[in-house]
Amino acid sequence: MDIKDPSVNEWELQAFFGSEHVSRDFGDQWYDSDSLYEYQVSTGLKLTFAIHPIHLDVRVTLSLNENIFYDWQVCGALDVHYIEEVTQSKLVVEAGENEKCKILISPTITLKHFSGSVGT
Repeated sequence: MDIKDPSVNEWELQAFFGSEHVSRDFGDQWYDSDSLYEYQVSTGLKLTFAIHPIHLDVRVTLSLNENIFYDWQVCGALDVHYIEEVTQSKLVVEAGENEKCKILISPTITLKHFSGSVGT
């Protein structure tokens, strides 16, 4: 198995979520541990994004008032990108050749999951 660095880095995820991550310590560097980022709005809608950079394992959940209604996990994603545009920033998780998840948090939490030729 080839290990490659993800395109996204720690400071970009901190900028996107506006906060530090919560991490289980397996090593001395961000790269060595899985890190959890959270973003919640006043309505109770909460997005969590967990990543283990060395393996590119990613988990994304959406919950409303602590009730999870979306839970997507990928082990060994192709890549994770942070894209900063003039009007918004987004994360894109490439899970496979035809599967990706786009995440935006401003102006509202938006998640778009594409699989094959179908988007949900």
